[in-house]
Amino acid sequence: MEFSTFLQKINFKNLPKVRSGYARNIEEFFLKTIQFQFENKEIIKKNHRALIEYVNGEKPTFFLRLYGSASNKRWDLLRRGFLTEYADGKKMVFCDNTFSMLFSGLKIIEYDDYTAKFLCELFELRDRLVCSFGLTAEEKKLCYYYPGKDALRVNLNSKGWYLAHIKPVGKGFHDIDSIAEKFQNPNREEWNEKTKIRKLNKVLTDEELQLLKAHFIRFIHPLNSFLLPKTNMISYEGKNLGEEKELLHYVQNFLKQEFPEEYDEFDELSLSYRIEKNNMYSIEKIEWFSEPKDLKGTALKKEKNIIKPSKKKSDDNVNMEELPVKLDDWLKSLGKKAFVEVFYPALKENINITKEELATKNDLFASWKTQENRLSIAKSIFKNGLQGEALQIIIDSNNVDSEVRKNAEQYLNSIT
Repeated sequence: MEFSTFLQKINFKNLPKVRSGYARNIEEFFLKTIQFQFENKEIIKKNHRALIEYVNGEKPTFFLRLYGSASNKRWDLLRRGFLTEYADGKKMVFCDNTFSMLFSGLKIIEYDDYTAKFLCELFELRDRLVCSFGLTAEEKKLCYYYPGKDALRVNLNSKGWYLAHIKPVGKGFHDIDSIAEKFQNPNREEWNEKTKIRKLNKVLTDEELQLLKAHFIRFIHPLNSFLLPKTNMISYEGKNLGEEKELLHYVQNFLKQEFPEEYDEFDELSLSYRIEKNNMYSIEKIEWFSEPKDLKGTALKKEKNIIKPSKKKSDDNVNMEELPVKLDDWLKSLGKKAFVEVFYPALKENINITKEELATKNDLFASWKTQENRLSIAKSIFKNGLQGEALQIIIDSNNVDSEVRKNAEQYLNSIT
């Protein structure tokens, strides 16, 4: 089958949305929200075989979840979509957690043409492969993967889902605390401005190759991730259900029983990682919702159970999985219509626009009393490269009028 035909079969438009529900315990929560993700066993087995064949191939491209965020607004330190090529033809690309959403989407839609050849050809699509929530102006100058309007976008966050990994992606590789220890952030000057490639006159060491394989397999393997409602759409006695040991243990044990041969091979190649049982407790009374809830508690039954966006830092200083949660809150503060009609066109033209300048251009903005705060939030969306994700959330929303949705679609299509 031609690769173009493969792409025509990929359709993420009807991905399921989170629906409200309640579970008395982890077992019931798993049955109601997670088990369906592993129902097509033959497709998951096929995905497993294809991925193992790919990483053991002669010239694979490994995607590395690092340097997708930077503290103190150091956008020059971001490396999403940046490609490195080694002397033997193997490649490595930095990305954030968005990259793995594609493979979760393929699992959910039960895509059945997943092969090693498919992966090879997929990773050649510079303008269709999405490596990040967005790209800053600094990244666009050197990134190899620069998705256009026909990019393969999997908007699981806008459907209410959070992607959890059973084995951690950035740590827990034998005695290595963080994979960043072995793959430090290269200087921007090492990338060629024309080819957008960083070429190295060296090959990966055995240890580096083993680490890249293990990381990449943990990152996108169908047996190492599952979806659950986002943290601002779920209520229970805890902080982040996707990181709770009881849930991770439960899902892992289920997969070991359902896929014994595949799980053993996955476990070996991704390097064994033991989920410690110390401090593990039994979770009860889990409630989730079809829409994000007011963090002040007005929409929840029990204020003590409200889950606020986690402040926990990830391997590269900021938890990238936290950004969609923040984005929901930011858009709620701004107003989706205001983002499309006021902030997007103004900031696209000049991200440094002042409130005084915007007030002279837009009468609606001039009438607001909270100009500075709302403009600051809108700038945060742009500076984090999340404007495309914000537009997609607006397009997928049920509570915006058709004209706003139409304008959002036009803006999104113009992002190249």
